[in-house]
Amino acid sequence: MQPCNAIYHFLRLLPNAADGNDGDVNRFASKHTQRAIVALANVAWDLGLDIVLPRLSTFLTPFSAVYRTDDQRDARSYAENASALFMWIPAQDVFKTEFLPSAQYAVAFSVVCERPFHTICLAYAIAHFQEAYIDVGGQQHFTTLSICYGFNSYSVYGVFFYGQDFKRAYGKVLRQCQRGAQNSTIYRKYPVTLWPPSQNVGVTAGSYDALLTRVGRLLPEGSWLFPSH
Repeated sequence: MQPCNAIYHFLRLLPNAADGNDGDVNRFASKHTQRAIVALANVAWDLGLDIVLPRLSTFLTPFSAVYRTDDQRDARSYAENASALFMWIPAQDVFKTEFLPSAQYAVAFSVVCERPFHTICLAYAIAHFQEAYIDVGGQQHFTTLSICYGFNSYSVYGVFFYGQDFKRAYGKVLRQCQRGAQNSTIYRKYPVTLWPPSQNVGVTAGSYDALLTRVGRLLPEGSWLFPSH
């Protein structure tokens, strides 16, 4: 297999075989890749990061000559300390759920990172989100229904979709944010959590809106309702 030199990697909610790849710039992941990533996300809590991270990274940017896909100590440390935010939203508020009928919640995310660490930061966000918030929800498992993501020059971003079994974790995080818990805030009535724990909440409103706009480009046209309220 030839090395992949693509800089910008994307996974749409509904991968389209017609997307194709354009040389060394953009690479669009397939539906098969999406299924594999979702499956790994759903076993992250059970198997642990040591097992899941390198496998996730390989699926996110296979054969990449640009991005690190290993889980060596420096790469893991970079991912653990990268600034990340997660905006938790009832799916019907921002998404036409006919495209994913079982979706009840959406979590839009962004991780600020440099090349070559985009892949490991995205893999860590996918895997550790499960690990962190299953505990928050009283160790009640929730199932990732779908994932889409994109790379830009300074971050990775995307959205996770969850079903009804995410309700307990969502409710507890919402209450924590409303009480002003550390590393959390409320934006447009939605809870926002930030990593790592030492991070100060200094993200501007424009940053949240820009994230939601970018996420919309990964979804079927007309399905993302932001900004509409």
